[in-house]
Amino acid sequence: KEFFFDYDNFKVELLQTDSMSFRVRSFEPDSRGRYSLVRVQTVLEGINGELLVDHPRNKSGQMPYPRYPIFNSDNESFVYYDRESVQEGVYNREDVFFKLIPFSIDSLDNATTDNIAFDGVFISTGIFPDFYDYLTVQPDYSLGFNTQTPEEGYTIYDGRAVYKGPIDMSYEGLRADGELNYLNSTLHANRMIMFPDSARADVNTFNLTAQEGPVEYPEVKARDVNMLYLPHQDNMTLNHTTRPIEIFGGIAMLEGSIGLTPEGLTGAGELAFFGGKMLSEEFDFKQGEFD
Repeated sequence: KEFFFDYDNFKVELLQTDSMSFRVRSFEPDSRGRYSLVRVQTVLEGINGELLVDHPRNKSGQMPYPRYPIFNSDNESFVYYDRESVQEGVYNREDVFFKLIPFSIDSLDNATTDNIAFDGVFISTGIFPDFYDYLTVQPDYSLGFNTQTPEEGYTIYDGRAVYKGPIDMSYEGLRADGELNYLNSTLHANRMIMFPDSARADVNTFNLTAQEGPVEYPEVKARDVNMLYLPHQDNMTLNHTTRPIEIFGGIAMLEGSIGLTPEGLTGAGELAFFGGKMLSEEFDFKQGEFD
């Protein structure tokens, strides 16, 4: 709506635009070695600006000006990830989005996946602090980013934990396959997806340091476990898969689950120790004993 063609300057002024979509050359060639044009799944919303069709002295297009067409945005625009196909629409557009600063793209009829990048700030409302980065075309042909936390990491979920490592955003979701520190524990994720109210991960290693008080924790080590972290409930649950969870430095081995909170460590399942086995739906682990 409200777009005007300025013949003298040979441009289209876009004053009220719903969104902008575009196609890029495919990452891989087809069986004949040809690169097709693939539509980028993500659109830029709330975008206005001007489209320079060609050089004003080249209206007939007889001279080669490869920089044209050129698009210049003149306001902030937005990328959202609230599609139902993106983790079942969990990333509400009011809470999770990428805000782009005004930008310019040239050579629009020769755009490749390599030369398209949009600077801006990623806002996730409590998952991570706001940070600046840039959007590029991802392998799934969505717009996203691939970045790293600073060396000291980011406090996440309003200060309840600390994360260090890579951060990737695409239509796969907000992925963070790095180190998560919560209370006395440290885990390294093989695959972790961050949601507004939780984090889920396949964990390579998990370590809980023993603590005598005022809240007691035993020493715990685990490999290849599944993790669910509910930050607003201050609870992390880990479930064993192929290997038992080692407790008290390996004196006891648990096939089941453990729950870590600021009040202590609980568990459920089959606990093997000193040649015996015990089944319980509620173990209460202390630094050197359990109930």
